[in-house]
Amino acid sequence: MLIMVVLVGVIQSLRACDWSGVSQSITGQHDEPMPTTKTCPSRIAARLPQSTNTELVAAYRTPDKQIVLCRLGSGAVYYYGEYTDRPTTGIAMAAAPTATGYVARNGAYQYEIKGDKVIVTHNGKVIGNDTLTPELAAS
Repeated sequence: MLIMVVLVGVIQSLRACDWSGVSQSITGQHDEPMPTTKTCPSRIAARLPQSTNTELVAAYRTPDKQIVLCRLGSGAVYYYGEYTDRPTTGIAMAAAPTATGYVARNGAYQYEIKGDKVIVTHNGKVIGNDTLTPELAAS
């Protein structure tokens, strides 16, 4: 009988504890607000159909290019690519999600982000295949 009384007391004590920290560490859910999203760099946003309320989706570098993906307020994603030593060469185009990344088209050219690669084709022929280095921010 004494064991039962002690056991009931332990169970009631456990129920009274604040276990939210334990469940948060297990589930990854927190009550604190999530960090705010990064905005697309203003010089790139200015080249998009909508330059306000743009969100940075991802930014990458290759040995000679910078690629930035931005989401408009409408939800549409745009691919912006430029040569790193010639920022005036930048071009923005609508991008569509794929199973492995994004694809954007500009006439006969296709730019596909596929995992850690960007594959550029012209009329279906591969003309570029570069490894992407993720960037925390775009400039």
